[in-house]
Amino acid sequence: MPMSILKKLETVLATNDFLLLSPYHDPASWTTMTQDERELLGLLLVKQGEHQLINNDEKVLESFELASKAAPFSALVFFRQALAFSTQHQNIRCLMAANNALEKATLLDPKFVAAWYGWGCVLIDIGVFNNDAISFYQADAKFIEADHLVQQNESSLPENFFWQWGICWHKLGKLSGEAVDFFKALAKFQIAAGYEGHDSLFCNDYGNVLVEIAFLVGRNELLIEALEQYKIAVTHSPNQSEGWINLGCTYQNLFETSDSEEYFLDANECFERATNINANHHHSWLKWGDLYAHAGKRLRNLDYLQESFSKFEKANLCDPDNALILARWSEVQMLTASYTDDLDLLREAELKISKSIELEPEIPVFWYISGMCFSELGRYFNDINYFEQAIIKFQHSISLNDTYSVVYHGLAHAFYTIGEMTENTNIIENSLLHFSRAIELSNVPAPQCWNDWGVALMKLGEFTNEKKYIESAVEKFEKAIGYKFNETSERDIELEWLYNFGCAMDFLGDFHEEALYYERAIQVLTHVLQIEPEYSHARYNLALTLSHLGELNSDIDCFLKAIDHFQTLLEQDDEDEFAWNDWGLTLTHLGVLTFDTTHPEFSKEYYEHAERKFLHAIALGNTHAFYNIACLYALTRNMPAAMHYLERADHSNALPPTEDVMHDEWLDNMRHHAPFRAFISHLLNKPEKD
Repeated sequence: MPMSILKKLETVLATNDFLLLSPYHDPASWTTMTQDERELLGLLLVKQGEHQLINNDEKVLESFELASKAAPFSALVFFRQALAFSTQHQNIRCLMAANNALEKATLLDPKFVAAWYGWGCVLIDIGVFNNDAISFYQADAKFIEADHLVQQNESSLPENFFWQWGICWHKLGKLSGEAVDFFKALAKFQIAAGYEGHDSLFCNDYGNVLVEIAFLVGRNELLIEALEQYKIAVTHSPNQSEGWINLGCTYQNLFETSDSEEYFLDANECFERATNINANHHHSWLKWGDLYAHAGKRLRNLDYLQESFSKFEKANLCDPDNALILARWSEVQMLTASYTDDLDLLREAELKISKSIELEPEIPVFWYISGMCFSELGRYFNDINYFEQAIIKFQHSISLNDTYSVVYHGLAHAFYTIGEMTENTNIIENSLLHFSRAIELSNVPAPQCWNDWGVALMKLGEFTNEKKYIESAVEKFEKAIGYKFNETSERDIELEWLYNFGCAMDFLGDFHEEALYYERAIQVLTHVLQIEPEYSHARYNLALTLSHLGELNSDIDCFLKAIDHFQTLLEQDDEDEFAWNDWGLTLTHLGVLTFDTTHPEFSKEYYEHAERKFLHAIALGNTHAFYNIACLYALTRNMPAAMHYLERADHSNALPPTEDVMHDEWLDNMRHHAPFRAFISHLLNKPEKD
């Protein structure tokens, strides 16, 4: 008895001997077949096409077309075709063919849940390929239809249904940047997590959504949730580097927001595991380098910065001429060079970032790093030309993207430095606009930016002698510190910010002539020295502030404390001309304060010590000491010496304003001295400077 058509088709199904289908390629042979036989033939032709697709056989389209003609009524045949096409994720023609086949399948069977779900998955791939939001919205509509059908029929969901639906919204969120899209993705992943059997891929995807939302809305607790997902992922697949990289990056993010050493060590271990699994994955080395770079920058740890070099070098070996790797490497080299004054390293950094710009000229952050390199070169050589080039780089970065706060910070600092070097208040005022813009654009303004803004304002106050700038500077320094200094806190605060705050309070004391400001400055600067006793600038300014308070309150104890600090300072650096001069000034104040006609020897001793300090300062090149020693000699009635040093101060352009000279109480003994009156007349008749 001859084998029936059904038996022959079942034989092909069992053996994959597709040559047995040759007699059925002729449409005439279909006329005697039942619908079930034609559907089975169609499915077998699709199966043949799947094999041809895997083997890159050009006859695949012919097989699929024949299957469609053999069973044009079968939604299952079109669905199977779509599944075959959808395996080619990077081939848009295959994805579009899958899309068309699924459309036909759902037209033939509107209740075909798997087809609606599969259609949504295919549209996700199309959206990824085209970077097209419309495809993701269309995918969402297909998932909604599938979900509706399942609820109506009380049937089971396709495998990974909510996972893929979550991926759809995650991809859409990355395109839109809208938090609502990421939260929709999270809702789907949370439902999917309720089903058992998810593998490491699901956990990685779930963790990625949590991380995206954590950064977008500033919710660090979601990073902790992401950690748990990534831990599950590496437990399921300990030999897959992706999970270790994700886990390491999350620990790294937590370290950067908390500075917890435990998070640093955990991240370090994860990146080590990832690179042991795949030493040729540049991303692992890059993120590992970023970890050490941040730790080195935050802790000012040169060993960590050097360690980051080796990681970036490994990343570069894995992927030579990768612009991002070169840029990150350059940035850390520049930072290290700024700490060590290593010109060769700074030049290397400049070459790397130039290469990054050559490879990817439209990346704003690369131009920013280039600007920072030129700023560092300007600082190293004390050369305005480098800062002007830095400004050009920063401005180009802004032309590419005007929303990066750090670029405005860099631009502001470059303008400020030029203004300070040239004593041009207009340029410094221009820098204030850029500091303001940098703060405005930052969700969480960097304390260093507040500090630098305060420094620019304080310099303006110094140049213009206007109180408003100092008061505004104090506000900025308080922002940098993050709390009122007299409130106890264990927060780690840069000493530079506290030092600047203390100097500004001393400056306000000069303006207001109120002890409160000096006392606050003394409190802050004393705290700085308790933390870092070798901070010479803080000790110098503390000595000055004590002297200022002593002068205001006629307080001998303050002057004596100031002298102790000057002495300690000069033991550390005996060539500090300013400290010698101000020590002499403090001793002169003590001499005036302790003057007693019945015991002139008390003042005489202070004056003699002051004279030696001023002469030492003059020997070191301090021209301001000319006027101070002239006042000292006027107090001790040594008129020839006083006139000599007044004239030297005049020739050196080191005199205070003429009005101050005319009313200086320390010069009272010279008022009726003819040479002094002639000197004042000379000052009054001098042409004004431009």
